[in-house]
Amino acid sequence: MSFFKSFPKTLVFWLVIIAAIVWLFPKTTGLKFSNLDYRRSTGATRLAVDPAQAPWNAVGRLLVRNSKGKGDAICTAVLIAPNKIITARHCFINKSFFGNKPVAAGDVAFQLERGGKLETVSTLAKISYPDAEFLASLKGQGMQKTDYAFATLTTPVDVNKMRITLPALAAASPSAGQALSQAGYGVNREKLYGDVCAVIALSNSIVQHNCLITFGDSGGPIFYQQSGQWFLAGINSYYEEIGRLVQHAFAVGPENYYRPLQDFINQ
Repeated sequence: MSFFKSFPKTLVFWLVIIAAIVWLFPKTTGLKFSNLDYRRSTGATRLAVDPAQAPWNAVGRLLVRNSKGKGDAICTAVLIAPNKIITARHCFINKSFFGNKPVAAGDVAFQLERGGKLETVSTLAKISYPDAEFLASLKGQGMQKTDYAFATLTTPVDVNKMRITLPALAAASPSAGQALSQAGYGVNREKLYGDVCAVIALSNSIVQHNCLITFGDSGGPIFYQQSGQWFLAGINSYYEEIGRLVQHAFAVGPENYYRPLQDFINQ
């Protein structure tokens, strides 16, 4: 009898605990994935950029069709030719309990933001990877150097009509201290947010920088400007947190993808 008398109180107690967890979870993840509150201790923020202006007018979002037929935003990508994009390879890996499987090209849409709205300009016709062993290992420096992928669009983008300035392609990584600009479709996902930052260090053609990147920025660019021209200087791959607010971000340097990218563009 004592159990049944205490049962309602026990039930209420656990319901309160569950409600508290549900209520607190988005707030704690918000600390991790906030667009505006990264690195408060240093005063840095992510700011909205104008997707109609260079170099951001060549930056788009990748949307993958899920099992329900709807879209899930996965990554950022850069238009480097009217019918070709570059992004991070891990964006095309579907992780599950049963293992890692590649995402089908036909299930991915490339979107560009114009007039305050994201619009699908094309689906992907083909995805090209740097090597065949990437799925076998998703960690380690070897994975980092090959964390890039190229894709051909089913429908070429009319860059003149959309007033898109395709970025120049840097052949080598920027040096330490080089000023950078970065933006991607992070947690906000509907808007392009970015940061002005700098290269911290170079290691094995991986660019370490202090741009504020977040989940969804993968595959997005780091740019630098020289003589009025924007150069694509790397593809964001991953980041590490320090004290939940301070980050070190890492991008695949051009030494890894420049030559195969030239071949891909000329196909």
